[in-house]
Order: sequence, then structure tokens, then C-alpha cells
Amino acid sequence: MFCFAMKVALFGSSFNPPHIGHVTAVKYFARYFDEVWLLPVYRHMYSSKSNLLDYSKRFELTKLAFEGCSNVHVKNVEKEAFEFFNKSRNNNDVIQVGSIDILEYLIEKYGDKIEFSWIVGADAYHDICAGKWKRGDVLLQKVNMEIMERKGCREIDLKECATEQANQNVAAKKITKHEVPFLTDVSSTQVRNCSDESTLRNMVPESVASYIVSRKLYAFEENNQ
Repeated sequence: MFCFAMKVALFGSSFNPPHIGHVTAVKYFARYFDEVWLLPVYRHMYSSKSNLLDYSKRFELTKLAFEGCSNVHVKNVEKEAFEFFNKSRNNNDVIQVGSIDILEYLIEKYGDKIEFSWIVGADAYHDICAGKWKRGDVLLQKVNMEIMERKGCREIDLKECATEQANQNVAAKKITKHEVPFLTDVSSTQVRNCSDESTLRNMVPESVASYIVSRKLYAFEENNQ
């Protein structure tokens, strides 16, 4: 008996912290996929971006932000993949796990039961095409790309990207552009720097704001008051 593969969209982010822009985007994609899996970054590929809130707190914040979204699931995949690829290594020989490693880990785990797509912003997609992501050429060949465009960001030129891919001998899988309606320009940086509770509650879901304030995170740390 033939069974259709479940269609799952992957959305990786630091979620440091998740905000209403994340929620708007994810709810949009949740309408088009069986499930959306959110993958909080465990250890960032780049040391310049390694100063993140503790993983367990960001994981909890992400669950709070999307509670009530029945086909949206926060997954521990990045931590699992990091531990899988580094299980036989010492602390001085750690493999930095990128998106392609995570994808290959998931494909190995689920086989043809799931068809994966990857959600990225326009700027990130240009970086992939330009070869700035770890084995980005392989990522493009192995997963459908769902690209978010938003006001104020560089517009995606698929012809330009195709030229860059051709120069790298890359044959990309399916690429779909999305103009996500009502997508705000709130950023995680703005949220982290916000020390006014009423302003904070306009930028993140109520449960996320309450968690940040009650646990004195980011600008609400006592030494920042």
C-alpha cells in the first residue's frame, strides 16, 4: 500500500527570544504543511553569535510562544545532532553542526516517511547561494527551500541565485518564494534590549513576556535595572 510522506517544514533559529514576527511567520507556514518543526539553535556555528541565553531557557520560551498551535512542534533536534556527531570526540575536537548536518541527521532518522522543506529568510538564502553556509550547495540539492521575503530586506532574484548555483555546479531542489502577510520588523535584538514591560508585551507573546520578566532575563536582569 502506497503512503504519502508527511510534509514537514523546518525552521531553525536562535529564538533568543522568540517574538511576534516568528509567530506570524510560523503560523503562515503551518497552513501549508502537515507540521512545522522549530529547531532552536543548540550551539551556534559562529563564535561571534555564541553569546546566547541558555539553551534550556530558549527552548522553553519557544514552547511558550507556540503553545496552542496544534501542528507546530519545538524539537530538540539540534542538540541531538550535535551530540550524535560529537559522541566520540573530546572537547578540543568538536564538530560545528550546521543546517546540512541537521538535515542529513533527520533524513537518516526518518527516511522517506517525511519530506522536509527548509524555511529561510531572503538574506539567508542569498548567503546559501553565495557559498557562505557550511556545505550550502548540498543543502540546496537535498531540501525544498521556502524563502520568506519581507519589507526592507533584499528582494530575492532567483535568476541571480541560479547563476551563483550554476557557478558552483549546484542543481537546487524546489524553491518557493513567500510574501508573509503582516510580518513585523520586530527583532530579537530589540526584545533583548527592551526594559519596559508594557513595550515588551507588544513585541512577544504574553506567556513569553511573563517568563522573561519573572525570571529577570535579558534587560530585566537585576544588574541591568
